[in-house]
Amino acid sequence: MQGGERRECTAPCLCVRTCIRACAQISRASALLKSPHPPLCTPRSTCAIGGAIACGGTHTAVTPLDVVKCNMQVDPKKYGGIVNGFSVVAREQGMAGIIRGWFPTLMGYSAQGAFKFGLYEYFKK
Repeated sequence: MQGGERRECTAPCLCVRTCIRACAQISRASALLKSPHPPLCTPRSTCAIGGAIACGGTHTAVTPLDVVKCNMQVDPKKYGGIVNGFSVVAREQGMAGIIRGWFPTLMGYSAQGAFKFGLYEYFKK
């Protein structure tokens, strides 16, 4: 990328940009208070936080679709399609059946996003 060119931002980039702005405000506030502690937000930690939020959030949002897809693969006759699959799972297992597996998905993909985007900033230099 040349000096004046700009790239389109992806969702993690937008999330990171928001975190950077928030960290800048926190840094200014701590400087005003003459705090002896350095600011908590560095570019690496900001990217790690943004990656965790972006990856964890998007993959967790898709978890119910993955539950229905897996049920359709196991028993295609019972779960005729996506809409029918959602209704069958909701009827038989309730809401807990639809959101099954959200926590491990959130933890795993949040860690992946944190390391991917946080370490990218480290190795970029």
